[in-house]
Amino acid sequence: MKKSFKKTAFVLGLVATASLGAISSAQACLVYLGASNNEHPLIGRTVEFGFDEQTQTSFATDFINFPRESHFTTYGADKPLSWTNKYGFSGMAHEGLVSDGINEKGLYVAMLWFADGKYAPRNESKPSIASGSLGNWILSHYASVDEAVKGLSETSVYQSADNHLGIELPMHLQLVDKQGKAVVIEYIDGEMTVTDNSEFGVMTNSPKIGDHMVAYRELLDANPHLDVSKPSVKGMLAGLPGGYTAVERSVKTAVLKDLTPKPKTKVEAINQVIHTLNNTDYVKGASSFPSRGLSGGAQETSFITIIDMENNDYYYRTVDSQVLHKVDIDKVDYSQGNPVTSFDIYGGIQYIDVTYRVQ
Repeated sequence: MKKSFKKTAFVLGLVATASLGAISSAQACLVYLGASNNEHPLIGRTVEFGFDEQTQTSFATDFINFPRESHFTTYGADKPLSWTNKYGFSGMAHEGLVSDGINEKGLYVAMLWFADGKYAPRNESKPSIASGSLGNWILSHYASVDEAVKGLSETSVYQSADNHLGIELPMHLQLVDKQGKAVVIEYIDGEMTVTDNSEFGVMTNSPKIGDHMVAYRELLDANPHLDVSKPSVKGMLAGLPGGYTAVERSVKTAVLKDLTPKPKTKVEAINQVIHTLNNTDYVKGASSFPSRGLSGGAQETSFITIIDMENNDYYYRTVDSQVLHKVDIDKVDYSQGNPVTSFDIYGGIQYIDVTYRVQ
């Protein structure tokens, strides 16, 4: 594998309101806990982004592996914090910043744009991390959700535009561990907030996670036939949102998650997650919105990821290859001294030729 650090734009989004009746147009990445065949979590994630309409070039992304004791430096300070990682980890990276990844202990982190976020000023009396470095910091140091929450409570997380994009990167995060615990971490009005998301399970972009949960309850109250807890006829799911905004995608995914029958095998579980994510795919170029840099303009679902926490398998599919690709995390050698390795996720298998089966 080759080393590759491409200069890219990070995922940007606009704010969506919590009311389904008055949602602004917004870009909306998504992550959710899918139905698994056992107690081990299965995670689905989508990444939505702008693309170059002339060249059709997608959001440049590498799959990257960081062995133990790799060197990291955050940004946005006269003397930015540097560290080495206790745990090896892998995931989707943009200029070396991981926004979706898992470490060798089974801690998963997803970082999504959060325009409602407001961070406190940098506190030099604590370890201080710029928000865009949070994925790398968390996966480097923590083995579980509880460890990460405790560690982040003792860490100063700040905003800075002193990065390769030249803009601040407000993020909220979903953390999931092998025990099935899931939380959303948000920085609101300068304070770190932690919300248990093990039951709802879904997170998209702004607004804050509590507003998404309220919108979900409002949808079920208005459409009781969508509520799995009620003995209603589900029918053809009339009333289920079909738009591309953050709140519409989150509540739609939550309802489909509720209605998904428990799969009998891991293969069946993975296929169900793919089908659910397909329901929120941005058809390439069909939607468009104004924003800064490459994130605006015509939109697409650049890639999806599926994390099998039981077998430590990291699956992904890209806009230019609908065939599922897999990295077996257990086979990645995270030994100290190994190089950082990565590869461009695009340009995969286009189709599987089965002509021989009819010859």
